[in-house]
Order: sequence, then structure tokens, then C-alpha cells
Amino acid sequence: MAKKDMTTPAAPVQSEPTAAETPGGMKVNRSLFAIPAAVEKEAREAYWLGLLNKCAFHVLHAGGVAFTKFTNPPIGSDKDSGLSLRKHTKGDILQLSKTDVSRILERMGKKVVRIIYEPDPEDEKQKNRLPRAQVLNTDNAYYKADPKDVPMAKFAYMIRVADIKNPLWQHDHDTEPPSVWDMAEEDKPAAATAG
Repeated sequence: MAKKDMTTPAAPVQSEPTAAETPGGMKVNRSLFAIPAAVEKEAREAYWLGLLNKCAFHVLHAGGVAFTKFTNPPIGSDKDSGLSLRKHTKGDILQLSKTDVSRILERMGKKVVRIIYEPDPEDEKQKNRLPRAQVLNTDNAYYKADPKDVPMAKFAYMIRVADIKNPLWQHDHDTEPPSVWDMAEEDKPAAATAG
């Protein structure tokens, strides 16, 4: 009688999925999603960022970061129900590197908010309404400038937590921090060179 081979059979060879087999029919290389090592190890600092009350949107994005008017972070839980207790606070605090901040400001500089409808502050029915608007990227080939365009930087704030001068900014809904636009330096004309 022949001796049986008791070794584990080889697993069937699986080929890489083709473009037709991947979801949506596209082939994606994972290296696209890699985080650069230099950014991964860069020092980070806490930044408080968000949107001013006058903004027509509750959330805007720039450089991969969400600027929000309000967040509701959990601050504990109810002892009886076990439900999370939350506090309504302005903006959000994120750990950002210098590279992150540069990328965010660069992308914010290419975004405008185009006001389509502005409520009448004198009309009682309209005074609590927000304007209607759309966000446009100025580096888009189809973008055409319009006098109603307002830089996103006039509606957003991004302040290093270590530099916050007024702690009420986060909790007092009537006091607002300066916008990125207000904190930016004026462009200075280039100095004339002697010829």
C-alpha cells in the first residue's frame, strides 16, 4: 500500500485583481495614500480653528482640514442614562505641524465664497438668516472672478493655542477671534531697485 502524503496542500494562487475586478472598475496604487515620513515625524502644536458666525456655511474645508462653526465634544457621561454629555463650543482644536499650516493656508488662499443672496438685516423675518453662497476654487479652469467673491480667509480663523489672547473666544458666542485675513500681513510693494 502506498504511503499517503500528509503535508498541507498548497494554497491556490490568487492573482492581483484587474481593473475590472476592483470596486468602481479602477486600479489604485496604495502608495498614493502613504504619509510622507518627514511630515509624520514633524513636531505638532495645538491650533484652534473654525468659522466666524457671519459665514454662510457651518463647515468649510481647506488643505484637508474642516473649519467648523461649532463642535460638540464629549465632556463626560450622564450617571443615570450613560449618555455622553456634550458642550457646544466654537471651532475645534487640532494638532498641526508647520507643513500642515502652510498647506492649509496655501489652499485657503485659492478658495472664495461667492455670496448669492444676502438677507436684509432690517427685515425682522430675515435678520437671523444666513446668506446663501457657494465655495469656488480660484485655480479651477472654469473659475471666473465676480465682485461678490470673498476670500475664505475672511470667514475662517486659525490661531495657535499658545497665542490665544482672549479665552472667551471659545465659549462666548458674541465674542469672535480675528479671521485669518485680519491676522495676515498686508502685501508690501516691492522696493524700487536702483539701476
